[in-house]
Amino acid sequence: MIKRPEYSLLKTGEQIRKLRKERKISVEHMRNYLQLGSAQAIYKWENGKCFPQADNLMALAKLFNISPTQIMVEDKSYIYQEIIDKILLFKKLDRECEKKAIRNCDKSQNGVYYTDNDNNCLFLAGKYRKRS
Repeated sequence: MIKRPEYSLLKTGEQIRKLRKERKISVEHMRNYLQLGSAQAIYKWENGKCFPQADNLMALAKLFNISPTQIMVEDKSYIYQEIIDKILLFKKLDRECEKKAIRNCDKSQNGVYYTDNDNNCLFLAGKYRKRS
């Protein structure tokens, strides 16, 4: 199942600031363009306190001449959690399964690979490579 993307407040804020500065756009100019009462919202976005509302996101994309998806930065920290979960699963394998897994998996200079009970390849060290 495809996971719903999650976006990083801090990285999106950094992206907005970077895009604004690269294009030499002042906060005041951006405030006027977006017809905001004050620059407070822009500072909140750039400091990762909140995301721009959809209408402001679309207007920023037009101002920067890019797609809205290039402004929002996806948070991929869930990938690291999946790796940690797989390592923990490996640690739960009993000694006999571990021996069997070592015999059935590839070993290379890039890392050592083990399988779990479902024959999924897990890595202990190095790069992940699906067992063929």
